Amino acid sequence: MNTGRILCARRSQRSADGPDTPASVLLVREIKRHTAYFRGLSQAFGEHESLYEENRPVNWLLGERQVGLILGEHLKRPAFRSILSQPQERAAVTLTSSCLRIGNMRYAISERQDRRGREALIELLRGSATVHLYLTYHFMYPKGTRIITLSQKPPLRLIYKEMAPMRIRVL
Repeated sequence: MNTGRILCARRSQRSADGPDTPASVLLVREIKRHTAYFRGLSQAFGEHESLYEENRPVNWLLGERQVGLILGEHLKRPAFRSILSQPQERAAVTLTSSCLRIGNMRYAISERQDRRGREALIELLRGSATVHLYLTYHFMYPKGTRIITLSQKPPLRLIYKEMAPMRIRVL
């Protein structure tokens, strides 16, 4: 299996079979997942435009060739478990025009920040470079904050080991 390639790209159109059928898939991208060798260890996210507001359940960080998500406390544990602990066939991220699904966690995309984050993520996924998923941090955010990072830049091999790849679907 060739990691990092676009697996399917179609125009979004609704089919009679429902919203998750092949006819409605805009993009399916296989990405490389990475996890830290030691719990709590991570590299810095780097320079970015922050769409962060303290009480929002999902905050977006837009950097050069990378997009970050900071999840609220009630979303963080199930999302991290889904994308970093599950085997490839169970790890799932789906992005629609109205919803972000990470495993069983669902978040409604409604505000301007969410739409800008969604657009940046789709642009990143459409690129030809391999996309990597790993956790990072940034000193500007509260202590212990971990950022789900999707980046065209691979993480530091000294800190992270590669896991089985996963797929992100854009509907």
